[in-house]
Amino acid sequence: MTRFDKVCIAATFLTIVLVGLLLWRGDQTFPQVSSAEWKGPTTQLLLIFNRPMDQKSVEKEFQTTPPLKGKFSWVGRKLAFTANEPLQYGTKYMFSLKSALDANGRAMQDAFRFEIPTKENRLVYIGTEEKELHRLVLYHLQTQKKELLTPDNILINKFLVSPDGESVFFLGIPQTPENQGENPTEIQNLYRVDITTKDMTLLSDSKDYINEVFDLSPDGNFLAIDRTQRAKGNLTFEKRLWLLDLRTEEWQRFWKEEFGFDDIHFSPDSQYILSIEGNVGTYVLAPLAPDPQKIQLLGNFANAYGFSSDGKNVIFRENDNANDIFTLSNHLVFLTNSGMKNSLFSGLGNVTSPILLNDGEKLYFLLKKEKDPQAALNQTYQIYFYDFKTKALALFTDKLEYSVESIALSPDGKFLVFERALNSPGKFFNPDIRFASDIMSGTYEGSELWTKNLTDGTEIQLPLTGRDPQWVP
Repeated sequence: MTRFDKVCIAATFLTIVLVGLLLWRGDQTFPQVSSAEWKGPTTQLLLIFNRPMDQKSVEKEFQTTPPLKGKFSWVGRKLAFTANEPLQYGTKYMFSLKSALDANGRAMQDAFRFEIPTKENRLVYIGTEEKELHRLVLYHLQTQKKELLTPDNILINKFLVSPDGESVFFLGIPQTPENQGENPTEIQNLYRVDITTKDMTLLSDSKDYINEVFDLSPDGNFLAIDRTQRAKGNLTFEKRLWLLDLRTEEWQRFWKEEFGFDDIHFSPDSQYILSIEGNVGTYVLAPLAPDPQKIQLLGNFANAYGFSSDGKNVIFRENDNANDIFTLSNHLVFLTNSGMKNSLFSGLGNVTSPILLNDGEKLYFLLKKEKDPQAALNQTYQIYFYDFKTKALALFTDKLEYSVESIALSPDGKFLVFERALNSPGKFFNPDIRFASDIMSGTYEGSELWTKNLTDGTEIQLPLTGRDPQWVP
């Protein structure tokens, strides 16, 4: 046996001894988090550990600052923590874990810390002052910074912020000599503006179509709009619902004819559209994909407010006197997906703009008490709060001499933003009437913009005036 052979045998023997020692002592590495990922849209934190863990120990040691309630789910070494509600905007959340045990009872040596800075609270509104007049304005609540999103030669009528918070879609009227004296609702173009770059894209002009109401799908893939094709030669006006695929920017007619008149709402899963069939006021739920078998007739109502966030209810408004379309008293109707019809607030007055919170237990809405003897309330809308559990109805605003003209709920469900009319309270509550009136009169009245904390009821007046404030997701 050569010397080289002896060395090889000794090395092999030593290796066997070392492997044996390692197997005898077991794995000496300490448990730790190998990777962490935050899934923003689903408010979920995903953790992967380097070894099987004692699940109860991990859940006991898991902490969030500020406190955040949620649920745990495990798949092997993977842990998912899902928050019960959206994270509050403008807040830094710290997730930490220390001293948790693995399946063999060994404790973590290095503490785990993971920070999530949430988005700041931002608003988009229609400006009514000097350089902001008629324009879309982005407002940062934390820094009080303003950014103009649109040029001064386009009058903004209606707008919607995209679900991802990156763009604003709006109907606007170009201020050109040719448009002077025209009906403002018939010369609106449909645009998109990028919030970051301020780049603006024309999506549909008013040359061939009259662009009317529109809605965005919650998944951000589609825009649905009620468009009327202008008459040409012997052709008559054609009113149809159109879909714009925002991924490809391709237009297509919606497959169902005589559908999509004046009131359009996507379902929360983006698979259906709620709208009116023909001119008879019958609301229909139709799938995006052509399938006549899946069409649902929902009935006749004054107008629709869309769906609850869980999709279990469609919210409508119905006149108290069905035979009087000019009645000033109406009520809300909640139509469940099982066909049950629940009416609320009949006989109170003029009810509008309902906001149902994610938990389905609380409702905010605007109400004008037509029969209230107090003169201050006769011409003003106020925010009311309704608790489905206790059936309690309460006034939620404190300045009754002003009229609340619109309300919107923040993405985290913690705040309302609303406009409080400065002049002629309640005169132009309907945005369409207010816009058309301003165009004809040459005036453009603004409102105070306020926020209200839904936790403690605190109201704060923002240092600006404008119209139709909407939160940026």
